Amino acid sequence: MALVDRLGRNKGNEQRLMEITKEYWQPTRAWQFWEYLDGSMTVIEKLGVPDFTTLAGASQRYLADLDLAARLWPEAAKADDHNVGDGTRRPALDELRRRIEAAGLHGNSLGGADGE
Repeated sequence: MALVDRLGRNKGNEQRLMEITKEYWQPTRAWQFWEYLDGSMTVIEKLGVPDFTTLAGASQRYLADLDLAARLWPEAAKADDHNVGDGTRRPALDELRRRIEAAGLHGNSLGGADGE
């Protein structure tokens, strides 16, 4: 979940950590991906590897969560960041975005929460 990423990127900022933790346990935003935690879990079905289109669609929606979380709780830019927008994007995320766009998988063409 994107909020876990924001926790790691805001170490030392107690106010932001409290805000992010509150959003994690009592969400007020429309997040695309959720985590479910328990003391134990049981595998009920083994799934195969999804096709590229399914993976790209999931990646696009997860990146939307990362972008939303980064806008809500930005971090100070670091030397390895691309200075795009608020400076929170990482090279790996930018590369994934380029690949998704190069494959023509962008906008609402994938369906999902805002494309159905």
